[in-house]
Amino acid sequence: MIAFATSSCSLAQSKLINYFKMLPKAQQHDFTITKKGSGYVADAGTGEVPVTIDEANGFMEIIDNGTGGGTANLQLAIFKDNKGEETVAVNYYGSGDGIHDAALNFFRKENKLMDVTYDKSVVEDWTVFESKAMEDAGDFSAWTENSPPYTYYKLPRKGTTITLHYGINKVDYDCEGNSNQEACALKKKFKPVSMYWHKDGGYFSLNP
Repeated sequence: MIAFATSSCSLAQSKLINYFKMLPKAQQHDFTITKKGSGYVADAGTGEVPVTIDEANGFMEIIDNGTGGGTANLQLAIFKDNKGEETVAVNYYGSGDGIHDAALNFFRKENKLMDVTYDKSVVEDWTVFESKAMEDAGDFSAWTENSPPYTYYKLPRKGTTITLHYGINKVDYDCEGNSNQEACALKKKFKPVSMYWHKDGGYFSLNP
């Protein structure tokens, strides 16, 4: 991602941790972060896990395997525009027993962090990304009767492009081990979609 002018910040001055602690509780997803030794650990009630802190690239990640067979993934990334203003992306999704509870939110700081997820100056139209992901899939409604589609995102540790992933858990299950060729063929038609960051205007779009 973007290099900060203060990339040599000590852990005690972590901008990433400060932003995390300013988030609404819902976007912290039950995690608490504390300093431990030379780094940080996070705990959502299932035990401590290390927190990846990359100040130079404006990226933080928590991967918590928990105790119930699934994994909670939380990412935070800072995107800076040409004016030096920062947009904070917070990304979460559960995985293991299928993809679930996925959420991507954007924040900007005024007196406090303001949720700008649906501000059209940040993302003009969310629907174009999902439409792009499924444009080659044809009619797959039969697969979604008991298994609704999911959408989850991945934030970049380097670079400024967010990736959207679209799928159906039933399709994923049925394709395991290539056991259902119809499911596998449909899975291949769901393609990752890039959300490009534009520094000149501080927004994301489908076009680079």
